[in-house]
Amino acid sequence: MLYVLVKDGDSKSEAFDRISKGVRRGAAMVLNAEERAGERSGTVVHYNPERAGVIALDSASDEQTQTVLMFGPDLKRSGITDLKRDDKLVFRVRSEGGVSFAVDLRRDEQ
Repeated sequence: MLYVLVKDGDSKSEAFDRISKGVRRGAAMVLNAEERAGERSGTVVHYNPERAGVIALDSASDEQTQTVLMFGPDLKRSGITDLKRDDKLVFRVRSEGGVSFAVDLRRDEQ
């Protein structure tokens, strides 16, 4: 458990509130890296450039693999081409209409 004390009206309070909302949605909270808050990583398990693809989320548990969809327009917007199975990606997860999909994608350089 982490306790953080911030004065009322401090700009850090607003940033913490914004980041903590991402944590409540299942994202990791990274201190001193606000621009990366809410990012997830995963491995491409299927990709059809004419339709969509599937990313398996990296997690500590191998028992129940979670997946999200990725779509061609989001990859194109991110400048990602020639994607193939087992490529590693970093992204944010967005949900619309009960469907979770990856946005703000980039290749994982690690």
